[in-house]
Amino acid sequence: MSRRSSPLRPAALGWVAALVACAQLPVRPHDASADAPTALVDSAECGCAPRVVQLSAAGRHVCVVDEAHAVWCWGANVRGESAPDLSDSAIARPRRVEGVTAVAVSAGWGRTCARRAEGIVQCWGLGDATEGGPAPGGPTMVPGLVDARHVAVGAGLACALRERGAVTCWAGSGPAADPFPSLPSVRGIGALRDAICALRDDGRVSCFGRGERGQRGAVVAAGDRGVNEVDGLTGATALSAGTEHACALDGAAVLWCWGANGSGQLMLGNVADAFRATRSDFARDVTVVSAGGDTTFARGRDGSWVAAGRNDHRQLQLGDVDEQVIPRATMAGHGADVDTLSAAMGFTCALLRDRSVRCWGSNAYGALGNGALGGSSATPVTPTW
Repeated sequence: MSRRSSPLRPAALGWVAALVACAQLPVRPHDASADAPTALVDSAECGCAPRVVQLSAAGRHVCVVDEAHAVWCWGANVRGESAPDLSDSAIARPRRVEGVTAVAVSAGWGRTCARRAEGIVQCWGLGDATEGGPAPGGPTMVPGLVDARHVAVGAGLACALRERGAVTCWAGSGPAADPFPSLPSVRGIGALRDAICALRDDGRVSCFGRGERGQRGAVVAAGDRGVNEVDGLTGATALSAGTEHACALDGAAVLWCWGANGSGQLMLGNVADAFRATRSDFARDVTVVSAGGDTTFARGRDGSWVAAGRNDHRQLQLGDVDEQVIPRATMAGHGADVDTLSAAMGFTCALLRDRSVRCWGSNAYGALGNGALGGSSATPVTPTW
């Protein structure tokens, strides 16, 4: 029998299992100097572990960019999201994506997109099963997109934040209409599985897509294709998105979350879905938030981390519960070494300050990157390069 840290939820709030998950890391100011190409060691040739500069996990796979601008992926490959040139359903250790150099990579649901220094975006894998998209076999450039600053990938739609704060989205292999045509300048975007949210320069957040569990931060009509502003949130400075929930930080280091909350991932101490941004009283003085899958991690000013949400595969790095409703300290002893964190469906990966990667949780599709398939681990695992 599963154990949890709070009383059982009401029957009306029964868990609906999510099939995929995603985490967008907090948006940081664009550093043009980081885009400059450098002559560095090619890890694929030397067989050594690369120095990783950026990490993104979603669904059941994870991708990274190293300091030589090579992209490596591992985990699920059912739709070619990890290795577009292979038909294997799982890639159990990091594998370089041939033909791609990038400064940032965004893992999504069944596909992956990489941004090059000049703003061109390449994607591979498939989108949602109901829509088209590039077939496995090689990365494809998104036509007409040459100035991307950040990319967020959902189940049936991907979006790019462009220079001057415009947003362009696409389904499959071609561009779609801009869903945010009338918004003031946007400075960050985050992709839930079936919704997209945009952090605006004025500190407000706007969303479109599905909203039956509060993913859009507002009560919206079924089938509403419009854009709405997240209720109850102003002064936001960072945005992070999971499968069916999202969180934001404000200028006072206060954490606000909305959306699905079946495992307590909103850090509110309960399991009730939230249809407006709701302040967490359990995570204080938060400097970093990383929502992903059905989990949320938050780092305080002192460098310590707390986590809440689903833990059935030990993805919160807690070994004694299957679900953590009240945020609880995690990553004791090494949390201070974590630079960025990215959570996905049943597993989590961290980029450490020494530029190495650790992953923990489910290894059903090889997401731990150690060359094996199956099992799970609450202890961080170093991928085998």
